[in-house]
Amino acid sequence: MRSVAVLGLLVAAVWASSLGVLVLIEAVVLRAVGASVLRSVVGSALFAAWAAAWYFLLKGLARRILRLPARATA
Repeated sequence: MRSVAVLGLLVAAVWASSLGVLVLIEAVVLRAVGASVLRSVVGSALFAAWAAAWYFLLKGLARRILRLPARATA
C-alpha cells in the first residue's frame, strides 16, 4: 500500500510541476520574447530541461531504492 501512495505522490508531483512549467512558459516566455520562432525554441528548451530534470531525478531515486551503484561515465 505504501508503494502505491509513493507512486501516486510522484505522479502528482510530476503533473503539478508540468503545470508550473507551462504557466512559466505562458507568463514569461510568450510575453517577453517577441519573435515567434524564438518563443518556440525557448519554450521547447525549458520543457525539455524540465523533462530531463525529472528523468535524472527519478533515475537516481530508483537507483537509491534498488541500491544499485552509480555507473562511472569515463
